[in-house]
Amino acid sequence: MIRRTLYVVPETPKEVREEFRREAARRGVRFLFESGEYFLAEENAPDLAWATDIAWEAYEVDAASITAAAKNLKQTAHDLGKKSTRWLRLEGLHHRRAALVAENLATGEAPSLSYRRGANRPDSLRPSEGKPALAGFFLLSPERALAVFDSLTPYPGGSAPFAEEKHGPPSRAYLKLWEICARLERAGLGIPKPGETALDLGSCPGGWTWALAELGARVASFDGAPLDPAVAKRPEVAYEKADAFRLVPRAADWFFSDMICEPKRLPELLARWRDAGCARFAVSVKFKGEADEAALARLREIPGARLRHLRQNKHELTWFLAPDLKRI
Repeated sequence: MIRRTLYVVPETPKEVREEFRREAARRGVRFLFESGEYFLAEENAPDLAWATDIAWEAYEVDAASITAAAKNLKQTAHDLGKKSTRWLRLEGLHHRRAALVAENLATGEAPSLSYRRGANRPDSLRPSEGKPALAGFFLLSPERALAVFDSLTPYPGGSAPFAEEKHGPPSRAYLKLWEICARLERAGLGIPKPGETALDLGSCPGGWTWALAELGARVASFDGAPLDPAVAKRPEVAYEKADAFRLVPRAADWFFSDMICEPKRLPELLARWRDAGCARFAVSVKFKGEADEAALARLREIPGARLRHLRQNKHELTWFLAPDLKRI
């Protein structure tokens, strides 16, 4: 088996793939294979912010026959100490052949996630000793397969299927907040808990505020426009009409923002709220035209920060900051 780095980048919007290719070129990354969402590079290739998912544990294995492919995938998992591996068949090439390989493996579907109050989530979000490992595979060619382990997202290959809500949230923005929560859990950082304080700047119409309230957090929600009435009347929510850039910073357990603003305005704003005592951040960084690299450089300079493209993001990144944040 040959170790590789697998990047996952959605095919739309096209601006994201363009940003990813520019970032890869700047970092000197050469791709060995490209198909659909997948970009394969050499072992230990660098972290690229515009990749929605990265697996540094990706292994090319021989797949000269259906039987050989299944045997070698199992052997790879065994050699890596991945006991009781359950496999997800990913959308690579040669679908019919891959389906036949899957019939010889212990396979399953990626279970859906929900962050509504009281929802149960699968153990695969945070693998640990004694729990079955979750791996993905797809075919690079009729004779070569790729085994994918330990990716940044909850499920190998970047899939994060959510149990969507038809009633309750005032917009689909809550799905981005849910993906943020899935990332936080995957990174072992936890999510907002009942009784914790969460700030939501630029909150209208209230998709993120709704999602935070569902988790039981006490939400201070700020925007110049009003919240959806059903969200505003929730007991966990305190709404204030305000300009995010004129607020006096205060301490909170969590700081969230999905507001539209020029990226160059964010570094100073976020530094002030961090200095005021906010502990953990997840903030959208939205772009018109090509990404503002100077602003991104300043955001990266804040100690402990990480930038990542989410599957729910459009032409934007999400900026994370939390104690002991190593990967997300």
